[in-house]
Amino acid sequence: MTAYASSGHLRLGSKTNGADLYRVATAPNTGGGLAADLGSLALDNVAGVVYVKFGAADTDWAALGGGRYTPNEMWAQPDVAASQTNVQLETNVSQLFATWRAPRAGSIVGLVTRFSEAITAGSVTLTVRINGTPGTLAATSVVGTGTQVTQAPGVDAYAAGDLLDIAITTTGAFAPITTDVEAYLQVQDEA
Repeated sequence: MTAYASSGHLRLGSKTNGADLYRVATAPNTGGGLAADLGSLALDNVAGVVYVKFGAADTDWAALGGGRYTPNEMWAQPDVAASQTNVQLETNVSQLFATWRAPRAGSIVGLVTRFSEAITAGSVTLTVRINGTPGTLAATSVVGTGTQVTQAPGVDAYAAGDLLDIAITTTGAFAPITTDVEAYLQVQDEA
């Protein structure tokens, strides 16, 4: 592996340690690894990922990042009807599209739902979708004004450019049909 070390050591507070900053063209934990002092950082110039050296082995590098966030979109449906099956919710931010386009690869890790009135009968299920295909993560409510569910990264994974949305399914006994629903996703970028 070709690595280019920085000209000086990283400084933590007022002390200097042996950790260095490296620029690499591939992940430092692949191809035999990269020998470096504990705490060193490596920047993969191709993927734009920063790695930290956490152990003694040359392959003991962990990617930093993979932050979780809520996309700048919210999905909703006014006056939730009974007997719906897999109906796409409307977006409240975009006026042209009912989906959110992922800027980079990642996973759906959370779904939050809110209802303007408490559910009194039947059930409602909101399901995440990737390119129109239902994912694993779903939130089902039979009472109350909302819920939230989470899952581990990687279960509902998507690629950069994939389209994410939320679909709703209600039973025939669902009530009240005057309630409105809002739903939000939480996503996590790949590290």
